[in-house]
Amino acid sequence: MNESNLEKRLRDVAAGTQPSAPLSLHRFLRELPEVQTARRRGPLGRLRAAYDRVRWQIELPQVPRRVQVGFGIAMALVIAFACAGALLTARLSQGIPGGPPSPSHYASPTPIRILGSAQPAATASINLAMIASKGVARVDQDEALPMAAVMTRASKFLGISGGAYGANGLVRSDDGLNWTWSPPADVNPQAGLLTSIAADSVGTIVISGGVTRPDGTIDGRVWVTADSGATWREATDESVFQGMPVQIVVHGTYQFLAFGWNDTTLADAYRPVSEWRSIDGMNWTAVQTPIKGTDVLAVSTASGFVLSGVPVDTSASDEPPIWHSTDGVAWTRAKASDNSAPSMGPLVSATVTLQSHVYAVSASTDGASHHLVSSFDGGTTWQSVTPNLTMADPGTITHIASLSTNDVRYGQIEYLFATTHGGGAPQLMVSANAGLSWQSATDPSVGGPAGTDLVELGGSYRTGATEFISFGAPGSTLGIWTVYLTGMG
Repeated sequence: MNESNLEKRLRDVAAGTQPSAPLSLHRFLRELPEVQTARRRGPLGRLRAAYDRVRWQIELPQVPRRVQVGFGIAMALVIAFACAGALLTARLSQGIPGGPPSPSHYASPTPIRILGSAQPAATASINLAMIASKGVARVDQDEALPMAAVMTRASKFLGISGGAYGANGLVRSDDGLNWTWSPPADVNPQAGLLTSIAADSVGTIVISGGVTRPDGTIDGRVWVTADSGATWREATDESVFQGMPVQIVVHGTYQFLAFGWNDTTLADAYRPVSEWRSIDGMNWTAVQTPIKGTDVLAVSTASGFVLSGVPVDTSASDEPPIWHSTDGVAWTRAKASDNSAPSMGPLVSATVTLQSHVYAVSASTDGASHHLVSSFDGGTTWQSVTPNLTMADPGTITHIASLSTNDVRYGQIEYLFATTHGGGAPQLMVSANAGLSWQSATDPSVGGPAGTDLVELGGSYRTGATEFISFGAPGSTLGIWTVYLTGMG
């Protein structure tokens, strides 16, 4: 009997039901080389081979064939599920279209934009003691510039952008010329609007704004940082704001004040402005203000705060629409030392010097023009400032800033800067005698400093502003310039 006939007889015995073939015979037949090759072709063959290795590693008691088949099916299902899991993992990690979205498919946060013009800065000469300026003559079209800014403990600048000067968000700068923009989500993932910024003398910075409700309105919020904006915390109890957008924040005598209002309907112009106060920026209490409407100006002085807006009580027409307070709670209507009160409307721009002199731009009662006013007692009494003919058109003054210090060589330094539109073209003017006479602050050889807006960088009544920026709208040829005190000693 040859090998082929022997193998056939053995297979017939193994396949028979009576008598049962021994287990050793089944093992012998399955391990024949030609059987292994035939059975292991393709994926099913490899699964069967794996099943065989598991089955024959253990001497199992003889079981019916249908049980063996069931065991094999169960093993195949286990292996199939394992392979499916591995395939799904591979699809997710590779982001294969058609599968569930991988983390890379979800919308990423708005990236930080570096928008500074990065042009070489030009130096401007203003021909005044201790004053220097540098800047660039053009701002990029997509530049984001600060509406307000403070100085951090690292002597860098942190501000809020928006309106005509770029998308709303947070801006940072090392030099005051080139600003880095990031969205409101950089402060809080749910922040929809940033409106104002203030800082105390120990590095606490407070930003006001709000989160966007599903209907598109703003619910007021305040955020605080103690590490120059690296991390932010939300104020402890936002319910104190009662859903009102927080529009302005200012720091003064040992505390922060915040003001809020809605400006979405005509009726908002007749509602009182909301006010809150806080020692640490985290815990706020509500107080009342004497003003109404949709706009407020507030600054701090050595004696407290100055507030201006549309009065709730309109009967006192012989008093300017300005109030002063030592604690931000009890507000007293200011007085005019001349007959200018009837023509004075709310203040639209103000600056406070190291000497606690307050200079401001007041709108006329009909809003048709502006004029300069001042107070030398912290905002208690006010008077008009009438520039001589050196200011071509004082009725077009829009913004004001100051640089002030006490210098051992020059004594008390107090410079005023103002933007005007005399003759139709924006001009930056400077005064060294409390606004009586003015001269151009622009160096014609470099075209600056110039601009339509002025923002002081971190100044307060305690230190006096020592630097501000002057700039025009992005894309304009007015550029952006820093003007600062130099050689202080």
